[in-house]
Amino acid sequence: MQANPSLLKQLKDIHMPKAIGIWPLAPGWWIVIGIVMLILIATIYFILKRRGKITAKKLALQQLYALEEEYSADTNTNLLSDLAILLRRAAIAYYPRSNIAKLHGEKWLAFLDETSKSKRYTQGVGRALLHGPYAASYEDDLTPIFSLVKSWIKRLH
Repeated sequence: MQANPSLLKQLKDIHMPKAIGIWPLAPGWWIVIGIVMLILIATIYFILKRRGKITAKKLALQQLYALEEEYSADTNTNLLSDLAILLRRAAIAYYPRSNIAKLHGEKWLAFLDETSKSKRYTQGVGRALLHGPYAASYEDDLTPIFSLVKSWIKRLH
């Protein structure tokens, strides 16, 4: 068998198909991108939330130190009221507002005891926060209350 030269001239070279492009992406890659985006968004959310709580703690401690300076200088007569407000604001920054806003009286002191893991609010110097803010004047030493509030704020996480 001899090959016909005219038939050999009609043969063409083998052409490879075009390389597979990166676009459009396969469905599996879309799933991977979606999961990575969810993880990224969740991480950013928790970082920002944590940063906000740390900032709230720093601000609360700064306000507490300012109140202590006012106490040592005898320039503020409503210190117990200011301490009660500071505690409430710090609690709202760290715990759900709907749970904190409804607390008052003994329930508020019980919440402070529960979160500080002590009994110093319901059975100790913290009881001054129950009626002291509404009294015309409070004559007792506030130093133990300042240390109690400071330890409660530092325990926030």
